[in-house]
Amino acid sequence: MKEKIMPFVTVAMLISLMLFSCQLTITQASPSAPPLWYQVNQNGFGQPGTYSGPELFVFGQNLYAYASGNEYGLFRMLSAVDRVWEELFTPVNTGVAFQPLGSYLYAYDFSNKQLWWIKEGESFISGNWKQVTSNGLPGGVSPVPMTDFNSKLYGVYYTSSGTFEIWRSVDIGKTVMNWERVVQNSFGDSTNNQGVDIMAVFNNHIYAGTMTRTGVFGSYLGFGDGVEIWESSSGDLGTWTQVNYDGFGTEMTDPISGDTFRTNQDIGSWAVYKASNQQQEYLYIGTLAHFGAQIWRYDGTGKSGWTDVSPSWAFDPVFASNTKRFTDMGVFQGSLYVTEGYPSAMLDKYDGTNWSIEVGETEPPFASVNRGLVSLAVLENKLYVGPISQEGCIEGDQVWGYPFVFDIAITDVKASPTTVIVGNPVSVEVKVLNEGTDQQTFDVNTYYDSTLIGTMSVTLSSGASTTLTFTWDTTSASPGTYTIRAEVPPVTGETHIADNVFIDGKVTITPVPVYVDIKPCSWPNPIKVGSRGTFAVAICGTEDFDVTTIDPATVKLYIAGIAQGVSPIRWSYRDVATPYIGSPGGGHALNGDGYLDIVFHFDTQTVVTKLGLAGHVGETIPLIIKGNLYPAAKGLPIQGQDYVWILKK
Repeated sequence: MKEKIMPFVTVAMLISLMLFSCQLTITQASPSAPPLWYQVNQNGFGQPGTYSGPELFVFGQNLYAYASGNEYGLFRMLSAVDRVWEELFTPVNTGVAFQPLGSYLYAYDFSNKQLWWIKEGESFISGNWKQVTSNGLPGGVSPVPMTDFNSKLYGVYYTSSGTFEIWRSVDIGKTVMNWERVVQNSFGDSTNNQGVDIMAVFNNHIYAGTMTRTGVFGSYLGFGDGVEIWESSSGDLGTWTQVNYDGFGTEMTDPISGDTFRTNQDIGSWAVYKASNQQQEYLYIGTLAHFGAQIWRYDGTGKSGWTDVSPSWAFDPVFASNTKRFTDMGVFQGSLYVTEGYPSAMLDKYDGTNWSIEVGETEPPFASVNRGLVSLAVLENKLYVGPISQEGCIEGDQVWGYPFVFDIAITDVKASPTTVIVGNPVSVEVKVLNEGTDQQTFDVNTYYDSTLIGTMSVTLSSGASTTLTFTWDTTSASPGTYTIRAEVPPVTGETHIADNVFIDGKVTITPVPVYVDIKPCSWPNPIKVGSRGTFAVAICGTEDFDVTTIDPATVKLYIAGIAQGVSPIRWSYRDVATPYIGSPGGGHALNGDGYLDIVFHFDTQTVVTKLGLAGHVGETIPLIIKGNLYPAAKGLPIQGQDYVWILKK
């Protein structure tokens, strides 16, 4: 199916028809968005409120929206997830219709009947827009571009006498276009045919659908014989044939006046669609009607080839106002989607047999101010629709997309090692998965308890995963056991957040270990609880440890179970001891080993009293040295122990 937009005259008609019934205020709360639907723009594209509804179309690999209501121009979507659009330069800002055809985007200036184009891939700057010089039409004007067929561009020209003509040109992509007329005098029925609502290509044929109403939308007094569909296999002059009955033959009678009229006077949409349960493609035509619109399916076999496949809610043969507008159509995920304009405001879905209402059945679509859906576009794996709101109920043009799933999960966290000496690094590996439908950029945070280890930003496409490696510098951590946790703050639109947090387990930070020798050169190390005087405690220097990095003022002697420690009364640097590397509880009587030691002297009675040694008479127990290195050595905590034998006298 060719990408298309709603004809300019149809949009203008829809706007004007809404204004007379506009409510001045809307106070009800906005309904929640239907599941998997997501607004992909800021209201009004960041401009003051508009109410006409955006005309959506796809050109190249991008989605575009023309916000025509307050003449804010043409916008291109940069990021659906982040709702980022950019406003584009166009040579004409007001009274313009855009039509993407092949590799070119056409802009038609209705005021001057001039045509411009820009080629796919070019930047939207002044120099890249090419104005067409047209040859063949009166006064050098250009026709309104409608479709391309067999490498020719087809357009509609409205004459000064009130008729229309169809012209074509082979000069696609040229600044000078020579046009030839292929339809004249409104298909020979200028009384009935007032304009061309659509042009379509189907089954290697080109089609034109007419509008036949002269009066206002809601009064049958200005109705003609009903819309006509014309077909040609070549598009040449004289080859066009009407392939439907006027207005598809649908009639209604006014019970008061007895007047009978054809209800289908305007065409709003078309699409080519083949359902999975069908053997061929069909052309679908959707009408706009005050007395109930219809959708007709065509198999290409002439006037007998049409089937009314309208939804059951679309048409009521009883004379009454049952305004329906099938404003746009598109094929998405194997189904035909149809937008309904004001006032029914629903999104319908057809599988070739059955219809269903996808959005808007019980409440306005997406927001309480919306009164219809005017456009539809399909880009890659997404369906986009543009709602219309009433004047005086202005929130600004909106664009909604489907399906959007926002779900980031942390699937695993691993910390290694799980026990580490303070100051050494811990590696934390975090595996994250994008379970949503779209690429996401998000932050991943890791913590030990409530303290942040680090943050990384990552971008993942849908279904992709990656493993991030954080390095925890444990220098500032106090010795102890910590819980490792990874967390992803919820992304915009994410509701399933239970898997945004993952707790790995525990990591234990230990002090820098030091060798301690109480009463160097002796073993066992007796301490008499009644003794007066002092005893020495050496922290041993080694090939890998320089005792001069210890801050002596931080050193204290402890016993397990008692928080307070005892400070030394003096210290000095001498080589007096050799590290004991045997089993815990053992010792030796060796003296110096050639490495400088730091020797602390403690008052015996202070130690006995504060550490409660009198309660351990007869026991061999560890005494613990704790302290810190100097700030130049990162101030890391140190700890070591040696055993003493507690005696009474």
